[in-house]
Amino acid sequence: MKQMRKILSLSLALLLALTLIPATAYADECQHNWGPWVPGGRSPATCTEGGDVVRTCSICGMNEYDESGPLGHSWNSIVQTVERFAP
Repeated sequence: MKQMRKILSLSLALLLALTLIPATAYADECQHNWGPWVPGGRSPATCTEGGDVVRTCSICGMNEYDESGPLGHSWNSIVQTVERFAP
């Protein structure tokens, strides 16, 4: 039983290794088909500070990162604060 587990584990490891090696080699030769830039990346932008954007190749799955500028403020509504004073 233990020998069967070893054989199964080694077979699974070999299969995984053979699956990953061609994918990484293919990524170097890929004629990338990049998707759109989307916010997020490693550090998202805020109103006052820039961040990263990321896009993904639809062929090999490789990610490419770039910097984005600050998003700026979005003043959608005005909030009025009314203070109450005790009589």
